[in-house]
Amino acid sequence: MVTMTGPGGVGKTRLAIEVARRVASRFADGAWLVDLAAVHDPEFVPAAVASALGLRPIPGMPLTESVVEVLADRQLLLVMDNCEHLAQAVAELLSNLLARADDIWILATSRQRIGLAGEARHEVPPLSLLGQDGAVDRSEAIALFADRAREADPHFTLDDDMRSMVGRLVSRLDGMPLAIELAAARVLSLGVPQLLDRMDDRFRLLVGGDRAANLSSAPWRRPSTGATSC
Repeated sequence: MVTMTGPGGVGKTRLAIEVARRVASRFADGAWLVDLAAVHDPEFVPAAVASALGLRPIPGMPLTESVVEVLADRQLLLVMDNCEHLAQAVAELLSNLLARADDIWILATSRQRIGLAGEARHEVPPLSLLGQDGAVDRSEAIALFADRAREADPHFTLDDDMRSMVGRLVSRLDGMPLAIELAAARVLSLGVPQLLDRMDDRFRLLVGGDRAANLSSAPWRRPSTGATSC
């Protein structure tokens, strides 16, 4: 089990999806995403897993036990996304699952560790504000902003003056990918100078963006059969 940790907007979900896409073919039963962002009751965590994997409850058996029973014989990667507000319930389910399963791999995203024995933690940092050679103009944050800005405005050009302004802008946004993408999406309507002027009220400025707008679909390998009883 590996848990990717970091503040909201740092790119944990995007990174987990990319990892899953790259390694799904190594697992006989594929890679599966369980998004817990909209789950608020800890008791619904097993149901969220069952729903994401297309598992039908076994009559007369508690859902948690039936989920573990079925998955114990699978070989798959289970991506548990947005776990921080349900850490205890997630820990209880995964503890039971990992104790029974030999070929289940867990990749979780959370603002902090889940707290399971043997859990490895990978801290996801913000994008760099400097290039490897220490140059501001070759930073990851500027590169992301420029790429997304060109999607919003094909005429966007990163000349020297613009690069300097963008450098200040992404620094004000602490190199956070989600904030940078939301700002870049407003380049056509506001322009970089006006975005910079409004940074004192940046949370109001950036609110309303689609968190998933730039997340690619995840065509992971999945079993070809229909729903499986659990």
